[in-house]
Amino acid sequence: FMVLRGRVIMRLRDSEEVWFEQDLQPGGFFGQQALFDEQYRSVARVANGEQGAVLLKINADMLRVALERAPNLREDLLRENLAGRLRRVPLFRGLTDDQVRWLAQLVEERNLPGGAGVNLGAEPGIWVIDRGQMELTGPIKPFPNWDAWRLTAGNFFVARGDPAHPDRAMRFGLNCSADTAIAHVDTR
Repeated sequence: FMVLRGRVIMRLRDSEEVWFEQDLQPGGFFGQQALFDEQYRSVARVANGEQGAVLLKINADMLRVALERAPNLREDLLRENLAGRLRRVPLFRGLTDDQVRWLAQLVEERNLPGGAGVNLGAEPGIWVIDRGQMELTGPIKPFPNWDAWRLTAGNFFVARGDPAHPDRAMRFGLNCSADTAIAHVDTR
């Protein structure tokens, strides 16, 4: 399904427990995970306050044809290359294949040129370094006398978000949080 108009809230479930909720705007899509997992565990509903939503549906047979004719569509929808990269990150090694595929649907990739910073207050979450190095400051410091240090590929740090907006701030992982994060070299 692709959202044409309105907003849709998608919730991912595991054993009836909601573990993730995503607000899908026009252009967002959901349902592709059912191609891998017959026990599709997401529920989608129109967001509160919306008059309704218009969705575009493509059935499985037509999707197969589209995937055969447009090779780039496969990665855009299924993100298998990204899932493969996530499987190599030590943080995710304990996850099952299905869980890594779900995670790949949720990840937003960023390419940062050397010297570019991340606005950690506006972009809370777990930042995983796929390639390159990030120079960090903050509570995550490995030794008390270090003002700044670098993390390389395979490592992660947490952006707490803005404490003035607790509904959009991280509530866990704060011992791994950074105050500043700047790409030392080109980094993904």
